[in-house]
Amino acid sequence: MGFQIGQVLRQGALRHGERVACVLAEEARALTYSQLDHAALRVAAHLRAQGLTPGARVALSAANGAPFLAGFFGAAYAGVTVVPLPILSAAPEVALRVRQSGCTAALVDAPREALLRAACPALPVLVVHGEGRIAGGLQPAELAPNDGALDLPAGADALLLFTSGTTGGAKAARITHASLLAHTAALVHHTLQLSEHDVVLGALPWTHSFGLRMSVLAPFYAGAQVLSFARFDAQRTLAALDAGQVTWVPAVPTMFAAWTADPDHHGHAERTAVPPRPMAQGVRGALAAGAPLPRELRDRAAQRLGCPVRQGYGLTEATFSTIDDGRTGPTEESLVALGAPPAPLHVGAPVWGVELRIRNEAGADLPVGGEGEVWVRGPNVMAGYLDDEAATRAVFDGGWLRTGDLGRVDAWGRLVLVDRLKDLIIRGGANVYPSEVEDALSLHPGVAQVAVIGRPDSYYGEAVVAVIVPRGETPSAAELDEHARAHLAKNKVPSEYVFTDQLPLGPSGKVLKRALRETYGAGLTHVGHAVHLQRLSAVLEHQPEHAVLVGLPIEDGVVEAHLNARAVARELFVTPGDAQRRVALHGVAVRAEVVLFGHAHGALAVGAHGVLPRVARERVAPHKRDAGLVAGVGRRHGLGSFGGAGLAALGGVAGLAGLRGRGAAAAERREQRQ
Repeated sequence: MGFQIGQVLRQGALRHGERVACVLAEEARALTYSQLDHAALRVAAHLRAQGLTPGARVALSAANGAPFLAGFFGAAYAGVTVVPLPILSAAPEVALRVRQSGCTAALVDAPREALLRAACPALPVLVVHGEGRIAGGLQPAELAPNDGALDLPAGADALLLFTSGTTGGAKAARITHASLLAHTAALVHHTLQLSEHDVVLGALPWTHSFGLRMSVLAPFYAGAQVLSFARFDAQRTLAALDAGQVTWVPAVPTMFAAWTADPDHHGHAERTAVPPRPMAQGVRGALAAGAPLPRELRDRAAQRLGCPVRQGYGLTEATFSTIDDGRTGPTEESLVALGAPPAPLHVGAPVWGVELRIRNEAGADLPVGGEGEVWVRGPNVMAGYLDDEAATRAVFDGGWLRTGDLGRVDAWGRLVLVDRLKDLIIRGGANVYPSEVEDALSLHPGVAQVAVIGRPDSYYGEAVVAVIVPRGETPSAAELDEHARAHLAKNKVPSEYVFTDQLPLGPSGKVLKRALRETYGAGLTHVGHAVHLQRLSAVLEHQPEHAVLVGLPIEDGVVEAHLNARAVARELFVTPGDAQRRVALHGVAVRAEVVLFGHAHGALAVGAHGVLPRVARERVAPHKRDAGLVAGVGRRHGLGSFGGAGLAALGGVAGLAGLRGRGAAAAERREQRQ
């Protein structure tokens, strides 16, 4: 077999075939390197029997487990390019990625078969079983497997990885066999220092770059073992860590938050000063990537797991450019011992073979400590975007990839990320980095999760908006404002706080800032908590005649709209002014027959049965314009209290006077703050 990523498994089978490569946690079943190699050879033979030749593209949709491993390495053995499809993808997403990538077949596990067939009716769908058998395919005696001795041309694509789409339409990044194998070797030998004695947690989705590289390729290259979970389950994975079954843990920040959550808080990330259970035994290290890791969460996770939690940095186009291996430069503990303040959280030095530069807008190198765009080049960098030369030229300059991230390099050559260039907020001509504001707010005991975005402001250019998942009782905006002012410069303090039950996450666990900007970035009002939406859905289903929307925009007068129980869906339409916008709720919500209204300086709350949530949006920073709308959904036969203002009259109209008065009082307080 030539220089290709299939060697990661093939060499394991040749050198230590009877060693356990993967343990399937849900099945309590162990698979050796030889067993996986045989399964991959069978899949490769099936692909050849289907007429797929080297360079063809095959979609792969499977949960972590034996079918994924057989499908991925079988495609590699056959020289076929893999297009991983996240298992949570909807049918339109599947159809789009298959069409964009030009796949001529799909490899799936049994649970994904129906989705692929529905999304792509004309596409041959091969259902892979753990031993490499294809459902309905040729029998073993009819196959002609070879020894995998397939030489591929230089630059052959191993993977097409779609970007998450957070910057617009998703594009497919071309990852070559040479790139994937060279970078994996560098990670194992020079940075991670994995060995055959390690057991790596395999709970990240393998259809994503982070999970595939760190939970499959790196441990297989090292001859280590993977403890695989088909889906992330906080309790089951934590039990494995506590039992000493794992030595190395790659995870995204949301997983660390789940492991350190209060078990009695029903899934919310409750802060605990002391871990409620003993620290995990045997875990020697953990790596966080995929999203920024707040200092407070890092410290909690390190305490809970009993090991350092390091950070890595990369993107789909240049995965794991840097990793904090704990060996470069002084540790935070040593700096504190010397009396120095803690250094900003860094994401380590460049991985072996990777070069990194910080450059200004003109492309000139900046000195140590200078903040600019991060440029990288090395074996981890993609070959380009599939069938998109213009997009490829836009991000490459002389062999260097422009990442779109802002950062600086410290005196020890470690990268300190400032923020995404596209997420930068410019308020009154000054740069505000969302990550800095998020780090400060995450220290508040009432904040479980936070994401900061900018929205247009006629006076300052942009205003700072903090979208917060509360911990326990929701803190007031004034309380958060006081906390923020104690930790941040005045211009970085949020102008507005929005409270929600959950942040929108992409398939890889990243917070979708674009979705937040679409929802809140244009002054959209916020929809109440999911529990209230669930109650409202129940009301709509059983007593639709009792559900009424009542509102009082300053300009528009009273609007009343009946909601249709038959249209219960996952979205709610809101119209601020005349521009219709859609609010994606990632939970149970309602669709109105009519377009509801909003206002740039108002709030929309949703409830039912007289139980209405608090105002979910509060502004605390000075604004030049008047405050406006508050709306609520309740019952025609009497509405309960809403933030201290009574909605007692039939239909709720009379009670709105108190709400309007409250808005005026808020405006008066804003004027006083100026």
